[in-house]
Amino acid sequence: GKKNYTLYPQRWTQLAILSLLALLSDWACFATAGGPATWTTQFHHNPEELIDLFLFTNVAACFFFTDITRKYGLQKVVTGAAGMMTVGGLF
Repeated sequence: GKKNYTLYPQRWTQLAILSLLALLSDWACFATAGGPATWTTQFHHNPEELIDLFLFTNVAACFFFTDITRKYGLQKVVTGAAGMMTVGGLF
């Protein structure tokens, strides 16, 4: 059947925050991989592996975003994404 959805004005703010977090994540990934000697010295892995992992998880996240958002709501998804990105940035 047809479902009625309530749209809140703050959804645009939440989507803007999610977009800025994605930009920060992209920047951190490619800035790290841009210094291959430092990356290899610190983590003993090829920086190309980081880019491959990053792109794979980006595609997977985009694929499941609508389903996850429908189940948990945009606010929880944005908050959860921010938390995961923060933890990922610390390690």
